[in-house]
Amino acid sequence: MREVNRAELARLILEHLADKGLGKEEFARSFPDTVKRRAVYHWMAGSHAPVGVGQRAVLEDVLGWKRGSVATVLDSKPGSEFVLSELRDWTQVGESEKPVARASELSLDELVLELTRRVGVLQARNELLEQNAADRSEPKGVFGLAANSMDAGRNMEHLEP
Repeated sequence: MREVNRAELARLILEHLADKGLGKEEFARSFPDTVKRRAVYHWMAGSHAPVGVGQRAVLEDVLGWKRGSVATVLDSKPGSEFVLSELRDWTQVGESEKPVARASELSLDELVLELTRRVGVLQARNELLEQNAADRSEPKGVFGLAANSMDAGRNMEHLEP
């Protein structure tokens, strides 16, 4: 574990606290008794990192991150930067969180994630529509000029070069 990675984890934890409006003391109290508060303060300072799967899992649960997110941050290349929306466990977002009514209520990361999700949905829908249109077998020339010629070829000279 590199010092830079511990600093990145600490930055993400503090960013989460700022995003949720939590203080350090309140955050430290939210852990079960199996995790010492001193350890939590060290994680926030970047001087230590959670050791073992158990401590990392508890930290991920408290932060609402996906399983393995802490390991991903700690094992990444030095200088890697992460965004909270990448680490968040979006399957756990449910009725407990009140839906936002305005885009201004979202953080920049959450807004980018939501817009990316919506663009992906629209692209998938567009690809499906294009595939369905290509699968339709309409006779060629039904809507063309020469296909509905009623003059039995008398005026074909206008089609020749």
